[in-house]
Amino acid sequence: MDTITILRRQLKIPYWALPQKLNQALHKTRYVVAFVIFVIVLQGFILGSTSFFELTNFVWLRPPFVPYTVFLEPLQVIILPWNPPFGALFEINGVYFTYPYVGEILMYLQKSRFALLLSYSFVAATLAASFKVRRFWCRFCPTGISFAVINRFRQFRALPLLSLSKDSKKCTKCGICKRVCPVQVTEIYEKKTGKIMTSMCILCLRCVEMCPEQNCLSLGYKLNKTDKQ
Repeated sequence: MDTITILRRQLKIPYWALPQKLNQALHKTRYVVAFVIFVIVLQGFILGSTSFFELTNFVWLRPPFVPYTVFLEPLQVIILPWNPPFGALFEINGVYFTYPYVGEILMYLQKSRFALLLSYSFVAATLAASFKVRRFWCRFCPTGISFAVINRFRQFRALPLLSLSKDSKKCTKCGICKRVCPVQVTEIYEKKTGKIMTSMCILCLRCVEMCPEQNCLSLGYKLNKTDKQ
């Protein structure tokens, strides 16, 4: 997404700012994706095709929990010196080129002749859309909500380690933070004081960089249950 942003700027291609209601609707689709993935795994236990003894496989995301690897897809390396488990787009001299979520497409459609076609179509569609809508796929990505759900448990509130905070006393309501946000998060602008807790924030820190008021927005990290700036 960042590479596409650099290319778009070099090519001087203007981006589209989505209507706020549409943007929020796109972000909510992440919950639909997460729910569908959850049901895919859960139905095995309900229908009896999966044994509860297989719950230990959850830690390593082994069957039947393989669908949960979708939540880790943003960490997918594009270029690999080995063939990834679920397959790659193409290979050149032992170097494999892949793309987030392509592995899952190839895995579930491996017996279909349309698997590669659908994979290339997915890559083309997301890249093309990202040239006009900033960080297009980040608005759908379910990884952010996975952190939000985990953070509801006290033992995991240190995740993610970084957090964004706002001091309303220094805020002049100039609106720059809202305009420069690549995923159009409005909570940073609307927040009075404290941590920005929305899962829509991808912590790109563009708002911190562009804020004209010193220390109005700040990045902190969590250590030993206290926030360090």
